[in-house]
Amino acid sequence: MVSYANVFSHILHTENQTLKGPQKKESIEAFEYIREHTSEDAIIMFAKPRVLALYTDRYCLGDNNKATPKETVQLITKYHVSHILLQNSLSRDAIKNFISKYSYMIEDDWSNAKFTLYKVASQDTIQEF
Repeated sequence: MVSYANVFSHILHTENQTLKGPQKKESIEAFEYIREHTSEDAIIMFAKPRVLALYTDRYCLGDNNKATPKETVQLITKYHVSHILLQNSLSRDAIKNFISKYSYMIEDDWSNAKFTLYKVASQDTIQEF
């Protein structure tokens, strides 16, 4: 029992601290919103697709940081992406450049202090570019 004293002390002193990443309040809000407000066959583009898929049970696609905005449009079209999730500190320049250049292809769906979820316009609108 004595050998576990440090472990118990650490647990008691840190039990109210939030872990970084998916356990943060803002992350949990984003995951809950996605689970409750997107279809089960939604495809969401995000910087960390495996994490998002695990916490939301949705299909996810990683963004390509080396892609031009036009190449990002091609990815969205090829994989029928329905949403794009940005996280302030994780999201890369390529997806941010796409959003600024082709803003007419997306609309704000939801946001909190750390995340913004965009809904992608219909595939017909995207193919017009």
